[in-house]
Amino acid sequence: MFFNPRLRFILIFSLIAAGIVAMLLNLGPTISILTWGFAILLLLGYFLFGHINGALFALKAGKIEQAEKYLAATHKVDWLLASHRAYYFFCQGLIAIYKSQEKEIEPEKRLALLEKGEQQLLQAIDLGMRRKAEKAMSYLNLAHIAYYRADKAKAEKYAQLLAEHLTEDLHLKKGYEDLQLAIAKMS
Repeated sequence: MFFNPRLRFILIFSLIAAGIVAMLLNLGPTISILTWGFAILLLLGYFLFGHINGALFALKAGKIEQAEKYLAATHKVDWLLASHRAYYFFCQGLIAIYKSQEKEIEPEKRLALLEKGEQQLLQAIDLGMRRKAEKAMSYLNLAHIAYYRADKAKAEKYAQLLAEHLTEDLHLKKGYEDLQLAIAKMS
């Protein structure tokens, strides 16, 4: 379950205010403590989990700008749990690669975005993603970057890692087949 950033902070401030009002109305400390406890849980959820799930759902739906907004709402990436930090970098890497594929982009900027995407995906893999499909998608994108740079050795290395993490996902299988054909044509 996830909240959009605005709703989360509205709930936090509303719960804090409700606790203060409960104390002012002499409703007993139990109500105040409970409302403040829920506010603290929401705040802890923000710092430990961020809005990573929202960004993943937005990316899956193809809403790149919305995913960027969710990621931008995460202010302390180092405070995220390791698994959520991995998915934060995974999303950042995919967004950078997506932006590098725009038609009107300058070659220098394209290379910079691909470099950023590569670094983010490698960081996500190092931190450890739970699902095999995301690892496979990361390796597919890393192989794509190596192919774009005409680095056959790296492309083959990432293709091998992709093969080890391949799932039943038809898009990944098709991407793997296309990658194998592209690598075979490299000199």
